[in-house]
Amino acid sequence: MPETLRSSTTRRQALFWLDPYLFEFRTRIKALPAKNEVLLEQTAFYPGGGGQPADSGVLLLQSNPRVSFRVVAVEKKGDEISHTLKGKASSLQHLSVGIEVIGRIDKKRRLNLMAAHTSQHILSAMIKKIAGIETEKVHIDESIVTVFLQESLPKEVLRKAVTETNAFLLSGKKVQTHFYSKNALPKTVAQSLRGNLTKIPQQTVRVVLVEGLDASLCAGTHVKNTKEIGILVLTDFHGKIIHYTFGTQALSLLATLNVDTISIAKRLAAKPEENEKRIAAILEEYQLLKQLNTTLAKQLAKYQIPELKKKPFVIGPFTLLVGNFEHLERKFVLQQLGPLEKNTIVLLIVKGPLLVLLSNVKDLAANELLALYCKQTKVKGGGSQTIAQAAIPESETTTALALAQELILKVLKDNPSSKTAGAASENTPQV
Repeated sequence: MPETLRSSTTRRQALFWLDPYLFEFRTRIKALPAKNEVLLEQTAFYPGGGGQPADSGVLLLQSNPRVSFRVVAVEKKGDEISHTLKGKASSLQHLSVGIEVIGRIDKKRRLNLMAAHTSQHILSAMIKKIAGIETEKVHIDESIVTVFLQESLPKEVLRKAVTETNAFLLSGKKVQTHFYSKNALPKTVAQSLRGNLTKIPQQTVRVVLVEGLDASLCAGTHVKNTKEIGILVLTDFHGKIIHYTFGTQALSLLATLNVDTISIAKRLAAKPEENEKRIAAILEEYQLLKQLNTTLAKQLAKYQIPELKKKPFVIGPFTLLVGNFEHLERKFVLQQLGPLEKNTIVLLIVKGPLLVLLSNVKDLAANELLALYCKQTKVKGGGSQTIAQAAIPESETTTALALAQELILKVLKDNPSSKTAGAASENTPQV
């Protein structure tokens, strides 16, 4: 992605531009802006930019390599590249302007980031070539690259772009970088250049050239040959966003997906390439069955709810109605329930699943009763004096209803108004 060059001073400092495969270098401390911050005369630590994270590694004293510091942050500050160090306070005292130090880059991290960054250039260029869609921004790390496009990409076009990108990666194309004056760009570069020159105030720009495919304004580090990247495999895509992995991780994921796809096909009695159509047909059948199930559940509820009212739990002056309607929407169940008789509490499971509690008992608010269940089970819930609810796991509808019923019955039995505390009517419903 495009990145500006602040000055020729920065260019002279930037060993990572001269050789991105330089993982150890010697230099001197130029300045110490803070106790744990150093500026170096030259550095191979990339400071991050264009979606690529900064390098990490260690800095050692050349006179005493046993004194070392972890480089935990690298960033551009004006015309300088700052390095934030982490080490013992006693070791930091050894730092002074002019002393010689050795910098060691985390090699594995750098190589992965280089491969990731170059692969992104190629995929973005391929998408532009095939679909004319530009990349808006990117996020790069050691294992996953995320590309944000300006427009959504149709699935068929994405499949073609990934196929052609992998073929291109494996073909072993050269990747080179050049500095140009904005006013003296070669015609072949200017015609295909990705990135906005007008947003770069400097007269000198850095261009990354991928043989036969792409020219991009970029300050990041890149591999020399596309074969170093391996292949890329998508991990997800939705709308304008594409996620993928690359290299050995991509090969591992590809093997997993390949085996799993064949296993799924066998379970579906289909060929691997027919999985999507077969699953779509199954989902369509499932939706029809759900609609039928809902219709039957509604018809059954119209019979069950009146029967529920005929067989309540009765504790003194209080009535408790309990019912499980986990396949039906709350609104429908409450409509069928209708107005409550005086001193009635209702405990229901409805679609969600949700545990719903209604109360028209003056001193027994629904939200307070529900709070007893929430406190014991650590679930979240709430509501008003007349109605409250809590979400519960699908596998625990029966146990949730039984526990909530037990807690409420205890409250009713212990209530001073219950003249028959501890005795429920014989016609109690089964949960």
